[in-house]
Amino acid sequence: MKFFIVDAFTDVPFGGNPAGVVLVDAMDDSSMQLIARELGYSETAFVERMSDSSFHVRFFTPNAEVDLCGHATIAVFTVLLDKELVADGRSYIMKTGAGDITVHLTNGRIMMEQAPPRLGDLCEDVVELAGLLGIEASYIGGSLPPRAVSTGLMDLMVPITSRLALNAITPDLKALAAYQKKHGLEGIHAFTLDTMDALACSRNFSPLYGIDEESATGTASGAMTYYLYHYGVLTEFDEEFRCLQGESLQRPSVITTRLTDPAKPRVLVGGTGIVISEGTIRI
Repeated sequence: MKFFIVDAFTDVPFGGNPAGVVLVDAMDDSSMQLIARELGYSETAFVERMSDSSFHVRFFTPNAEVDLCGHATIAVFTVLLDKELVADGRSYIMKTGAGDITVHLTNGRIMMEQAPPRLGDLCEDVVELAGLLGIEASYIGGSLPPRAVSTGLMDLMVPITSRLALNAITPDLKALAAYQKKHGLEGIHAFTLDTMDALACSRNFSPLYGIDEESATGTASGAMTYYLYHYGVLTEFDEEFRCLQGESLQRPSVITTRLTDPAKPRVLVGGTGIVISEGTIRI
């Protein structure tokens, strides 16, 4: 079977967030998990064609299957475009553990509709959270509260007061993994609005799933966009917002988000990717 390595949320090799993509006809869960562990990327996507306009996609970290992954979705459709298995200017259905996701292809840009937004719990102990992130409690919040939000996966949104404070985060990964498990979180998404050239700069941590830090997290960026809408920071619809991530890992990423439908707000997340390697898995 064919596999590919793709840098997602970038158009420059060795930028963005790398993901594995494997084209399959059928495969058992244990084999997919072993391949994901062998490739070693934060997520590997396994893609099975269902029809002319739909694909079944499953996502695995080195440790476990997850319902959805934004950057791996960009990787999947980058491969499908590269191999002419899909056509630019069309939309496709991606069947995932988080439900059916519509993906739009326009001029090489891949934009995926997110699941309906859901607000989760507010963080009850900011001091505890600050300790897990290795920063002072005063660096968290300002006028915005830490809160779990989902547009497909439940991440804890953690507003940080400045770029300097964001860069200062040095998480206790073992304790943070336990915190994720206790609160049912896919990841911890720390972000700051202290930037002139984008909506936000972010860092994302998910040690529970074997991801110490990720250089681009599309689903969390979608959740962050809805969070900022919910708290009145964003009011514009059908306007593209740039979200920056990965600078701390020397893999700068640009994630595009867009709010749609003021009557029933939804979020689109997208960007571009580049195939940097391909080969054959012999099992």
